[in-house]
Amino acid sequence: MKTSDAFLDKYDVTLFVTDTPVYFDISASFDEGGKLTISKGNKDDDWYLHISKGETPALKRVLDKTCKPRIHTGDANADTLAMLKAQFGGERDAFENILKFLDNRGVKYTQSHWIGSDQ
Repeated sequence: MKTSDAFLDKYDVTLFVTDTPVYFDISASFDEGGKLTISKGNKDDDWYLHISKGETPALKRVLDKTCKPRIHTGDANADTLAMLKAQFGGERDAFENILKFLDNRGVKYTQSHWIGSDQ
C-alpha cells in the first residue's frame, strides 16, 4: 500500500500479518538515519530488533550468501529489505527465525520490548 511518505514506501516491508487466532504482524524498516528495525507486534505488545547503520552492511553480506534469488538494485537498504522478505516473508515465526539467523551469523543487534496496556 502506498502512503504519502515516499521514504516509508521504499524502506518498509511487511514480512507476515495475520488476524487469526489473534492479530499480529512482523515488519522491517529503515529509519532516515539508516538503522534497521524489525518488529513483531500485536494489539498489546511490540518486540523489536534494532540493527545499527554500521552493522547493516554485515547483514546484507550474509543475506547475499543465503538468499535466493539475491537482489542487487544498487540501493543496499532496499536490497536488504527485499532479501529479508524473500528469505523470511510469509513465515509466522519470521521474527524468531531472523533472531536465530542474526545470532548464527554474528550480526550484532539490540532488542527492546514495548508492553501495552491490559484492557
